[in-house]
Order: sequence, then structure tokens, then C-alpha cells
Amino acid sequence: MEIKLIYVKWLTFFILLIFSLSACSNKLAAPLDKDMGRDPFGATIKVKYRLPDKKRYFVQGEILATQNDTLFVLVNRGKAVNFYTIEKIASFDIISYSVLYAKMESNNGYMASSALILTHGFFLPSTLLLNGITMAIITANQNGYYTFTSRELEFKKLYYFARFPQGIPPGINPASLQMR
Repeated sequence: MEIKLIYVKWLTFFILLIFSLSACSNKLAAPLDKDMGRDPFGATIKVKYRLPDKKRYFVQGEILATQNDTLFVLVNRGKAVNFYTIEKIASFDIISYSVLYAKMESNNGYMASSALILTHGFFLPSTLLLNGITMAIITANQNGYYTFTSRELEFKKLYYFARFPQGIPPGINPASLQMR
């Protein structure tokens, strides 16, 4: 009977080890190489800019194009229904911007690793508090993982993240454009 108990302990140890190592993986934020080029939309941008009236404005939407030092952003102005407009912002009016180029689908890996603290026994109260603080910090800062700011990405390179990287094609009806 004693031998079987040792096997059960080792088996439990290896199951917990495999479970904990599987929780260390992180989902890819960018599409897989086989899916590249299939996303017809541009990245999301948040722009803070100033017009000649010296007021500061803020806009968030999809990057359509950059051409002739002008940024074209598709914005949903509707509340209950979708009402899309295209904002044209000159590069010299822009104060700052941030580009969200990917989004994390879920954080299931973090949740699975959090469940492992239940095995800490006597140290559970202290590790529970520490793990809770750590998960709160990770979740709060998660959006910054896949973001470029105006300090990191110059205006001339915004076209990399645009729906139309070579400029808005002639004959495009802005009313026919839809956001993600």
C-alpha cells in the first residue's frame, strides 16, 4: 500500500507540473503567418490634436490612410446607430497619438496559473494577496503591450497600419466604409 501512495504522489506532482507549465504560454497577439494579409481593416488610433482655434480635440477610430502629411481616420459618431465620418487631421496639428495594432484575445493562461496558488497550503494567505496584486497589475497594463505611441512611431510610418497604405483610392465612397 505504501508503494502505491508514492506513485500517487509522483503522479500528482507531474500532473501539477505539466499544468503549471502549460499556463506559462501566451497567446499570439498578431495573426499567424497563414492569416497575414487577410485583415482588411486598419489599426485603431487615438489622436490628440489642436486646431487653429487653440482648442484641444480627441478622436479615436481606424486609420484609413496618410497622404500629403494628412491623417485620415474613420470615426463612428453615432450613439445608437452607426454614423461614420472621416476626420482629416494635418500632421502639424497633432499633439500625440497611440496606435493599437493588436489585441489580446484572452488571459486564460493567467487565470490557470492563479488557480495553482490553491496548492500553497500554509502560505496561501500571503501568496493569495501577492498573486491578486500581480494579476491586477498585469490586467491593467495589458493594453500597452500592443501599442505604439507618437514617441515610438513617427508620423511618416503610420501608413504601415492603415487600411489603404498607398492613400485613399479614387472613387471610394466614404459612406460605404464600415469599421471592424
